[in-house]
Amino acid sequence: MTEATQSEVEEAIILAEREIDKEDPCEIPTIA
Repeated sequence: MTEATQSEVEEAIILAEREIDKEDPCEIPTIA
């Protein structure tokens, strides 16, 4: 269960980062 949860969390983070990039790519600094 931990592995599945981790994968889902990573996917959610990636999707969130993509959405943020589309909204304001210049306002958000590189977190990774």
